[in-house]
Formats: sequence, structure tokens, C-alpha cells
Amino acid sequence: MRKIKYYKDFKIFDAFKEEYKKSILDSSLLNKAEAQKLLKDIGVKYSLQEILVLPIEELIKLPELSSLNVFKGLDKKATQLEKKRIKDIFNYKEYQTNILSNFFMKHGKELEIKTCCYCNIDFVNPYIPFSNDYMDFYHFINSCTKADLLKINNIGSNRADIIISKYQGKIKKYEDIENLIDDTRIKNILKNLTDKSGNLKIDNSLIKNKNHFTLDHVLPQSLYPYLSLCLFNLTPSCYSCNSKLKRDAKIYSSISEIKSISPTGVDGVFDLNFKLYFKDGFGKNNLPDSANEYSIKIDSTHKEYIERLNLQGRYNFHKDISFELIDKRKTYSDSQIQEIVTLFGEKNIEINEIELKKQIFGSVIFEEDSNAQFEKYKKDIAKQLDII
Repeated sequence: MRKIKYYKDFKIFDAFKEEYKKSILDSSLLNKAEAQKLLKDIGVKYSLQEILVLPIEELIKLPELSSLNVFKGLDKKATQLEKKRIKDIFNYKEYQTNILSNFFMKHGKELEIKTCCYCNIDFVNPYIPFSNDYMDFYHFINSCTKADLLKINNIGSNRADIIISKYQGKIKKYEDIENLIDDTRIKNILKNLTDKSGNLKIDNSLIKNKNHFTLDHVLPQSLYPYLSLCLFNLTPSCYSCNSKLKRDAKIYSSISEIKSISPTGVDGVFDLNFKLYFKDGFGKNNLPDSANEYSIKIDSTHKEYIERLNLQGRYNFHKDISFELIDKRKTYSDSQIQEIVTLFGEKNIEINEIELKKQIFGSVIFEEDSNAQFEKYKKDIAKQLDII
């Protein structure tokens, strides 16, 4: 439903790929020689290093051929054993916990990951699990709880007690870390949490137990376990889409669909549209007083995607969002909006029609790809109401 912004800046994009590849290859979790041999045996023409960051457009050219090579001539039991062997080699579960989620959390802001890439309903953003919103490093170190200190890597119970008893309330500037703290390890840990301007530098790599992302495989592990660590086969998704609805199933009827529906692809426009249908007697020039007087149907050629993720039913539940737009549109016609703009102008208050509409109907429908909740849904309804 929404593309991850890998390709917005190709220099950053290349850096992402190199960082991701290095995090996998430098880890002891993967037997690289065994994995490379497996890829060669099943007919994958790319090296392990290449396939880890191969674009989804190239990955989808592999499965039909290589899956036949892997399981050709095997009975059901032998196929299951072979899938388990491949799954064990690529060891996705261990990587997901220790490396993959951290990568997406670290780059969540750059990639503008806010809501589920599949449904655009639920948030999937990373967060720092502190008990307070600390303004800067000094606010944190002088008022944080022991529980918050224990969420930071390399701070255990003893170090947390020392920081609170010896240093809390005493660190007022950056130099105090160097001058007041005699424990070298604590000194280095605290230096990692701030810069010389006093900003709190808490990123996800410094926090314990912070596996906030659920990652789904566009090409299911059950069919393609050897693609389970490929960066562009991984999609940040909400619990409902990943664990309750899609699970390890396909969300496409044919491989060719993936270029459009995969959030990691560079090409294709996802044709998922929300269309208003009014009861007889109602329309955009005679808007209803109740949500029971209209329906909204998801229009898309990607039927498997819609059905597997139960998007129609889930969006039906949130019909109040569309009715709020309809209700406001009843009150604020174009002519009324123009009258308000004119009245503001007479009072020497400058506001144009778009700015006023943003305040009335919400700014998200006027923004370009903000990945806010229900963004596409709201924009489609707003277009049909001639708000935008």
C-alpha cells in the first residue's frame, strides 16, 4: 500500500545496502560457506553477498526456477525436511531478533516508516521505552529512574545504583562527565548518550529489549526460505497484517504482481482505491447525515492482497473517519470557504483557501506521501468530495 523510501536518495540507498549486508555477513549466526553452497546447488546465479541486497524486481525472477530445483522429485515429507534444512541455514529467527529489527528501527525516520506498509492502519514506528520525555541529556541523567537506566545497554543494576547515588543531580555540563566520574566504563557509556551540546543521543542500538518491529516476508518463507534474509523481501508491518492475517501465505495471485504490491519495490503504482457509493437521493451535492447512507468499496485488481489482509472489513470498521470528512464538507462548501477567506482578508489576516482547508479537513490529505494513518483512504474520499 505504500513504498518504503529506499530510492529517494541513491547515495543513502547504497549506504543502506552496504550496512545491511555487512551486518549479516559479519555475524556469526550464518554459516556463509554453507549458505553460498546451497544457493549454488539450487541454481541461484547470484552470490550470497549479492542476493542479500538484490532488488525485489530481481528476486521475483528467482523463485519459480530455483524452488523447482530445490524440491524436484521430493515427496511431501522430504520436502518439509529440506525446507527445514534451508531455514536452519539462513536462521531468520535469530537474525530478526538480533539484527534485522534493529536495522529498521535505526533507519525508521530516514525511511519514513510510521504505519504498516501493507494496511496503512496501524503504527509500526520504533520508540524509546523510557518513562519520561527527557528534554536533553542533563534532564535525563539528573532525573531518570533506575528502571530507565537499566534499559540502556551495558548498564546493569550496580552501575545504575552508582549513577543515581554518586552522579545524579551533579552533571550540569558536558565536561562534568569527564571531571566528576572516575569509573571509566560509566564515563564512556554516558558519553555515548550525549554530544557536546547536551543533546540526548538515544538511538535504538543503545537500548535493550526493543524489538518493536514485526517484519513480514513478501515472498513467504514457507516457499522461499533461502530468501528470508534478503533486505528487499522484508516489510515492516503491523501485528494484524503479519501475524494474524497474512502469516506465511502469499498476498499475490501471480509473481508479476509483486512489483506493484511490494513496499520495497522501486517501480509500479499500487492501484488500491477507496470509492464512495451513496444511497439513492444522496451524492456529493446532497451529502448524507449518517454513515448508513453510503458505503466505501476498495477497488483494486489485487484481489488476493485485499482478501488475505481483510482490508475491506478493517476499513469498514473505521468508517467514522470518512464520515467526519463528509460531515465537515456539508458545513464547508467551496463558496463558504471562500467567504471565510474573504472575511479574514478584511481583518488583515492572510490565509489562502488551501491553508484554511488544511485547518478544517486536516493537513494529511494535502501532503505528499507522509505515511500518516489512513492517508490514502482520506485522500481518496477528499478527492471524491472535491475537497482536493
